Amino acid sequence: MSLAIDAARIDSVLLPDGEWHTVHNKSFDLDAYEYLRKEEGESDIKLLGGGQEKPSVPATGASWTDRSGYIYFCPLTSIVAVRYEKPAKPETGMRQVLVG
Repeated sequence: MSLAIDAARIDSVLLPDGEWHTVHNKSFDLDAYEYLRKEEGESDIKLLGGGQEKPSVPATGASWTDRSGYIYFCPLTSIVAVRYEKPAKPETGMRQVLVG
């Protein structure tokens, strides 16, 4: 069994700071994690990539935009939890877990 997480439904991301960070307009995404330097009129310069290139750097990262327009980037390993917006009524076939 796997936990099928629908990235388009993620409403908030919990980071190690203990705060839930809002995901606006279904903007949550996962992709290769690397640092680049963009020089005007030149090709991107990769400063650091993860995974096979640097085993100490996670290979996968996450990004999203909040309601203020700030864009967040972090290694996938920095995400403590994600959550969906609370449905108007419980969904069939989904377990509800109460924490607290």
